[in-house]
Amino acid sequence: MKILYLADFFYPNKGWIEVLLSQIVEHFAKKNDVFVITRRYDKSLPKQENLFGAKIIRVNAKNLYQFYLNAYKEAEKFIQDVDIIHSNTFFSAFVWNKLAKKYKKRHLTHIHGFFWKLRDQMVDWKLKFLKSWKFQYFEKKIASFDAEFICVSKYVYDVMKFVYWVDDDKLHLIYNGLNQQKWLSYLNKEKIQNIKKQIKSHDEFVYLFYGRNEKVKNVDMLINAFEKANIPNSKLILLASGFWNDGYFKKIWKNIFLYPAVEHHKLPNRIRACEVVVFPSITESFGYVGLETSLLKTPLIASDMWAIPEVVFWKVRFFNPFDEEELVQALLDARKWKFEEIPEKNFDIHQTLKKLELVYEGVEFCL
Repeated sequence: MKILYLADFFYPNKGWIEVLLSQIVEHFAKKNDVFVITRRYDKSLPKQENLFGAKIIRVNAKNLYQFYLNAYKEAEKFIQDVDIIHSNTFFSAFVWNKLAKKYKKRHLTHIHGFFWKLRDQMVDWKLKFLKSWKFQYFEKKIASFDAEFICVSKYVYDVMKFVYWVDDDKLHLIYNGLNQQKWLSYLNKEKIQNIKKQIKSHDEFVYLFYGRNEKVKNVDMLINAFEKANIPNSKLILLASGFWNDGYFKKIWKNIFLYPAVEHHKLPNRIRACEVVVFPSITESFGYVGLETSLLKTPLIASDMWAIPEVVFWKVRFFNPFDEEELVQALLDARKWKFEEIPEKNFDIHQTLKKLELVYEGVEFCL
């Protein structure tokens, strides 16, 4: 079988989706011919190379729109022999669907983020209505494709089925997975203790946020709520990327500290060095932060909507991500160790890959 993937970004970029996609590519490259067309976002990266047993083709482009055009042209060079085209939302799905339709190829698109009217809460205030309308239009258009959809949570599945009326036979519920054994193997007691010495005094209570600083992650509300809570002998650490004015955050907010984002394998020790992780997202289609924190047996303050309750477990304090006062109370409750106990869940990557194998082979399986 020959499989073609289109990815806006791929390894060595270290986002959660890139980590997942690299594992998918490595798995299927063991028994299949696998190609990945991605953007050459760094000129130091080779235009072509073999990684994870697959051929990686990096396309030069000044922006994503140019990338899609150039990626389409690159794919046409060998599309005739391809059996499956696998795209990721958002805009790449449009390009790959056009390609699949023209050459009559089977097209699967991974739905990592379909938010419908929740876009109203995610876009910047300027031209808010138009931006939200644009994404709602694109989502409706994607749902109309003659393609199969891989939904990364029941939340996404339900949006596709009940909002966009996509037929059941075109929907596959396959949760995102994590190599749980590998994730836990990164833990090191000595490193955890060293990190604790660096970030806090002996009896200080540390709240941690990690991820990207963008509107959907709800960092602004978290900062405001932490200030309102005014919890003695505590601090909030933002281990995040996307803070363009770091000095502003350090200067304005007392007991809130900004640290640069770290590589994925360095996260577990930093998570375990803190008392609580705060996961305040406005919306999540899956929510790796919740899964990773739960696996590390670290208490979690988490949004109570979308896919997040599907994924998280162990000790969790839920709150409404649109209610700042609820977040204030959740921060206070966490300091008193008031959490809900949730049984363990399994989202191992091997389970994800097995179900994806069945989809590729055309085998139906139950939800």
